Amino acid sequence: MLTTSGVAAVLSYLFGGLTDLIFRRQLLSKLNTRRTVHSLGMVLMVCGSVGLMVKACGGVVWVLPMIIVSACGVSACPSTYQVTPMDIAPNYSSTITGLAGVGQLGGFLAPIVNSHLINKDNGLVWVVGVAGGLYCLVGLVYVLAVKAQVHGWNGYQQIPEGESYDHHPKQQQQQQQ
Repeated sequence: MLTTSGVAAVLSYLFGGLTDLIFRRQLLSKLNTRRTVHSLGMVLMVCGSVGLMVKACGGVVWVLPMIIVSACGVSACPSTYQVTPMDIAPNYSSTITGLAGVGQLGGFLAPIVNSHLINKDNGLVWVVGVAGGLYCLVGLVYVLAVKAQVHGWNGYQQIPEGESYDHHPKQQQQQQQ
């Protein structure tokens, strides 16, 4: 796998390590580290996509570097938003991640929108423009709304040893009488 998609595979580790390094050395707070790396990833992805669209007409030599720049940006973002559930609610991070997966309709809607846009004049320009614009808009919402502190509802009450909450309180009262 590393030989066929080596750059994309290495870049995801690069940005994960960069994020950890910035946070460990306390160069930025956890929140600002996430915002900075996510913003950098968005800019790289959009610049690579637009550069691919513009430079592809100029020759094949520019295609691979622009794809690498886009892949670099795309790999930067998961090292930020995918760990947010662990930041805000470590006890419920898997539940939050599962719920977030339900909301990812992009994989379903993208081919439909793409098929309508590609048939227009300059279809590639439309596709890249809409994709880049949406990517920046959603990324901006993330950067403005992200939090890094644990929320109060993350805590839970331990059930004492020997007690059970299997029965309804009224049933327990009836059994005691």
